[in-house]
Amino acid sequence: MFEEYWHSWGRAALLIIAAAALAALWFLGDLDESVFALVALGTALTALLTLMVVSCLINFTSLALRAMSLLFAAAVLVGGLALAVDPLLPAPALAERTLASEGDRLTWADGGRAGQAVLVRVHGAPGMRQDGKDKRLEIQIDVFRDAVFDVVSLELFREAPPTLEAAGRGGRGKGGSASSRTDAVREVVLPSPGSVTLVLAEFKPAAAAPLSVSIHPVRVPPAARAGIVWGLFAVSLLLGVFAVRDGVRSFFPVASAGAVAFFYVSAGSLGPSAVLATLGGTLLVSAAIGAVAGLLINLVLDRLFGVRDLA
Repeated sequence: MFEEYWHSWGRAALLIIAAAALAALWFLGDLDESVFALVALGTALTALLTLMVVSCLINFTSLALRAMSLLFAAAVLVGGLALAVDPLLPAPALAERTLASEGDRLTWADGGRAGQAVLVRVHGAPGMRQDGKDKRLEIQIDVFRDAVFDVVSLELFREAPPTLEAAGRGGRGKGGSASSRTDAVREVVLPSPGSVTLVLAEFKPAAAAPLSVSIHPVRVPPAARAGIVWGLFAVSLLLGVFAVRDGVRSFFPVASAGAVAFFYVSAGSLGPSAVLATLGGTLLVSAAIGAVAGLLINLVLDRLFGVRDLA
């Protein structure tokens, strides 16, 4: 009976409830856009993974596979949030300063260990001049110890007046619409221990409002993020083999291929500004790649390991 209800209206009801909950939280809640984006990501992943897991629970005959599908879905959910938490919600700053003109610098005296990853966050206020000549800010920041070892190049922009953007959420907007990016983060890996200095090497136009530049620790290191997605992918192949041996195709390769795609597509694009537009586009692209790649992987697994009727 559950299977009949699930296929007739259960799946649609789950998606409608998830969408309605997010809409209510967006319009009635008082969350920062980055926090809302992380909640939305968790909700979307939970809804999609629930669709996949319930399908597995209905189709799988093996109790072990049913249990593994639940554990794997939980791992994908945690992994997806781990990939997004640092760029969306940077940890408290290790060092911060306002840089107004080329040559200004920010020094993190304590520095960090060799191989440590940190986030460089740049917040600006484009589009504040009456003549509109500062709608786009071109920024280059040199990162060095004894010499320059990395360069952070980015562009901040605002096409619509700030008051119009804020009106979208009853005055609580933070310049995060698709027509603006006032905040950006870039990841930098330190080559050696010691103090780190950021130098504003290029800032155009020069008469634009000063920038707030800060250095933040990374909660989930790059190696750990890569290990998460590729570990999930390897486990999904093994579980996919078990599934085709059970006579069904599973969601495991689809979910893990989507996680790998999200890992690479989101690199350098997610940040505290224009969160929803960027995150939405990233999720759509990752889901499309995951669906196609997962389908192909399932076909290959079925071809290699599927049960054949030899009668």
